[in-house]
Amino acid sequence: MNTTIPNGDEVVAMLAPMTTAQLHELAALSDVPFHTLLKIRSGITDNPRIDTVHKFLPHLKRVTQPAVA
Repeated sequence: MNTTIPNGDEVVAMLAPMTTAQLHELAALSDVPFHTLLKIRSGITDNPRIDTVHKFLPHLKRVTQPAVA
């Protein structure tokens, strides 16, 4: 298990390429509100709380991988 929590800039970089639909999916999977993820991605929240990042981090790979046909 990876226990390293990325810093704010790294989190923004992870969320930056995500579409709105992907952010909605991530929100649904992680129980982190969509608007919270949007604020982190846009830089409004420049230092997200560790517990927030910990909630959505495990779901990032699932949301950003292309769907298998």
